[in-house]
Amino acid sequence: MAQWWGTPPSPQQVAAEYEPQLSGEDPTRIYIANLAGRQIGMTQTYRWANNEPEATEIGALPGEAGMDYFIGEPELLGRGIGALMLSCFLEEIVFADPEVTGVCVPIDIRNERSWRCLQKLGFERGEPLPRHGGEVQYVPRLARDRD
Repeated sequence: MAQWWGTPPSPQQVAAEYEPQLSGEDPTRIYIANLAGRQIGMTQTYRWANNEPEATEIGALPGEAGMDYFIGEPELLGRGIGALMLSCFLEEIVFADPEVTGVCVPIDIRNERSWRCLQKLGFERGEPLPRHGGEVQYVPRLARDRD
């Protein structure tokens, strides 16, 4: 996680940053990922329609949701846990909303681990997209009717 997002924030910083989501003021839904009773990461989902101007910048389609995710335990990386975590998250949370038509997830083009995880789930990579600040990202997509 630190490779892509920098030094992890303190619990107080996390609580302050996520207060709007935790209080219900922001419609983003946040979940803690657990493995055998141990907190190992986080997932969250939101509707791109609620996240302008980024939705326009990445070309989000009507009805698409976004998601963010991470596993915060280095020893658990590269073991297929992320793909399992996201597969369950997509089925039980994201696509449980009948209005969600698909998911698109902007990721840094250098983040091959994240891309491989999404690829296992059937996401299509798409073309590189230049973004603000000189970043280049892929915006992998997965449609609801992927089966």
